[in-house]
Amino acid sequence: MAEKKITGAPVIPAVEEAVSSEKEKALDAQMELILVKYAEKINEGNNGVVFLVDFDKVSDDMGVEFGEVLREFGLSIEGTGVVKVLKVYRPGAGKHEFEMQKRAFDIINKTSGSIAKVANPILFRDISLTKATQDFLMNRGLKSAPGRAEIILMDFIPGVDLANYLYRAVVKTHSRLRHLVSAVDQLSFSELHENVGMALGFSDPGGKGKTREAKSIEEEKVYNKNEELLYQYLERKEFRFPRELLDQYNAAINALHENGVCWRDAHQRNFMIEEKEGPSEKSYQGYIIDFGSSTVFEGTEPPQECYLGATKRFIDDRAVIRIMRQFAITKNEKVDVEVERKKQELRKLEERIGKNQRFNLIWKNFLEKIFESAEKDTDILKEGFHQIMQMHVPGGENFKVDLISIFLLKSINLGAATTSSVKNFISNVVTKEQIPISTINKLVFSLKLFQ
Repeated sequence: MAEKKITGAPVIPAVEEAVSSEKEKALDAQMELILVKYAEKINEGNNGVVFLVDFDKVSDDMGVEFGEVLREFGLSIEGTGVVKVLKVYRPGAGKHEFEMQKRAFDIINKTSGSIAKVANPILFRDISLTKATQDFLMNRGLKSAPGRAEIILMDFIPGVDLANYLYRAVVKTHSRLRHLVSAVDQLSFSELHENVGMALGFSDPGGKGKTREAKSIEEEKVYNKNEELLYQYLERKEFRFPRELLDQYNAAINALHENGVCWRDAHQRNFMIEEKEGPSEKSYQGYIIDFGSSTVFEGTEPPQECYLGATKRFIDDRAVIRIMRQFAITKNEKVDVEVERKKQELRKLEERIGKNQRFNLIWKNFLEKIFESAEKDTDILKEGFHQIMQMHVPGGENFKVDLISIFLLKSINLGAATTSSVKNFISNVVTKEQIPISTINKLVFSLKLFQ
């Protein structure tokens, strides 16, 4: 009798592979259907088009079918998700962003304390497209859809981005934009940018650069100048930004860096703000988004090389936070910061004076004589002030004002004057002495040294 061959075992992997392939085809087909039938475009960027999908509606129409397909892959959908379609002519861009966002999400998720969040990237698919779906995507801003698209399905981030948040603050306070206040929350970013730009005097890139690199440099200069105009206006209006948000953003970036991730796309539109109404006051939750430019590095702080690309320089992860710090402190705190900075400058100035042999001798002789000759506080201060104003010194008027500040601080430290007498003296000088207006302005700041 011929020996019976056992053929069942080798067939099993092939069957499992076929079943898995059929499941993936079913998932991709449903993703394509959801994209065309339920997706609402909300934004577009360099890497693709962003849609919003109401999965409650999907569930009502499709029943449990889509949920069951997802569960086959160990996934689930709750509430609302965002579908982001990346540019298909950039192979691997979608997968890289998904992997980096998943890494960032996991890092943030395991970090305790108040911290900015990252949207959960639920699913990545590289799917083939029907001709109808290609046309659908091309009509909604995707520059090229040659038969395939990469799709990321992620949690929806509520709220508004930082750029819109700042522009809305301008609309609410600028006299030329009062007619927009009632509808400010409904205005698109482009509408806000156009109106705020006209009110603040934004410039447009002139296109004088002859090469792509030159034009890019010119655009960056114009954008930086416009940004500076925005910050100057907000500063004049004493705009205040929630400190808890900056602390959350900073905590998130610290966590990413400590785990070897450099974000590299930290511009205003990638900082999200969710504002929550509480029983007594508002609370805030921050988010950071878009990880298509992110990279990894060794260590706990990214080297500068992380921000240097082949054709561009990426944005420093903390650049926006450093700028926004000025709007998250009170006026008194800001004065304290400025005063401490000024005192440090004066200490460095004294060190430089000590290294200038000729002027150091003049300065030492002045200090010795002034503190030996006068008997009353006001005499010391007045005599010292006039002697410094008559000195021929390098650096001109600014240097003289700094010397006056050093002299007044020394008067207090040596017990030759009191803080109160110095404040009174500066006030009297500002109102009575015949000195240049620019000097008066600098002395008014010096008065803050003695608050």
